[in-house]
Amino acid sequence: MAVGSTPWGPFAVAAEGGTPVAARSEWLISPQQTMLPSLQPTQPVLVIGRDIHRHRFAREAVDRLRSKHVDVLVVDMGWPSEDRQYADVATFGASLLMGAALLNWLAP
Repeated sequence: MAVGSTPWGPFAVAAEGGTPVAARSEWLISPQQTMLPSLQPTQPVLVIGRDIHRHRFAREAVDRLRSKHVDVLVVDMGWPSEDRQYADVATFGASLLMGAALLNWLAP
């Protein structure tokens, strides 16, 4: 296993000098973080993760967001569960190319 973090998905595109993607640390959810950031009830939320259904903290975060926000889009850039409960969009990969495709698809 490689040591250190590796950019993936839309974050890899930013690392390669493409379209910048801001990932503010208070928006990143991890097993150690149990609080969600403050969001307005009408504010749209985009969740990007990998294998979200396999991680309890990620499932709980998505469930809490969906219970509080009307407009939540969950993108799973790994391999989603069969029922796709935690993947509104599934890319089946998190490569640089897939990150660029996702950004293109999300762009207005």
